[in-house]
Amino acid sequence: MRIRFLALALCGLQATASACELRFALGDGEVLPYLAGNGSQVRSERPGIAVELADLASQAIGCKAVFNRVPTKRVLAETAAGKYEAGFMYSYDPERAKELAYPMKQSAVDSSRRIATLSYYLYRRKDSPVDWDGKQITGLSGNIGANLGWSIAKDLAAKGYGVEEAPGPVANFNKLVHGRIGAFATQDIDGDPVLALGKFAQAERLSTPLSTKHYFVVFNLAFARSKAELVENFWTQLGIQRDKQLPALLKKYQADD
Repeated sequence: MRIRFLALALCGLQATASACELRFALGDGEVLPYLAGNGSQVRSERPGIAVELADLASQAIGCKAVFNRVPTKRVLAETAAGKYEAGFMYSYDPERAKELAYPMKQSAVDSSRRIATLSYYLYRRKDSPVDWDGKQITGLSGNIGANLGWSIAKDLAAKGYGVEEAPGPVANFNKLVHGRIGAFATQDIDGDPVLALGKFAQAERLSTPLSTKHYFVVFNLAFARSKAELVENFWTQLGIQRDKQLPALLKKYQADD
């Protein structure tokens, strides 16, 4: 009877574990080394650091992670609507926080449970007078380009700059080198790999970051409320796995370049 009881208990644990499935939404554009590849398919190997960290955190709490690549503009909306339990990678925004759950601590977002920290930079033509001194942009003629749906567009617009969005860095660099925008604001991990290809040799990155932000896995509010302990445990494990695994993952993806 005791053996039978233990067997039934183990079956129950396995059923509980298999029933815990976290569906993650992520954008369909490549942002190396955190998201690898373009399109609707998630790579089975080297999918990106963010995917690997979310998978490790899910495993640590006994859940199966299922990743879905969707058009970037749909990630937040479909996560908020409940099609997915979570989405990534997103900086904290008070408006987003009305519809999506972030890891919090004493009424402030908890950066220790982030998935990444990334910096935005300003790119210009090499013959352009555009500059950034850490406080203001000078020498700008025309709008600043930004990737469609990225938070930097809203940040710059709030500071009074004209902003023009386009779908991805290649489109923005094309506009920049042909004089259709005065500068391009994006993360260095998004812009630098495109410059390294040599097609846009007329462009360069300024050395001082426009801003540095923490990025998070955000959860559907209803799910986060009904499964509060699970979600809190996921975020905690994400922080643990990031600190533990990030150095090795960075080396892995650098070696893969």
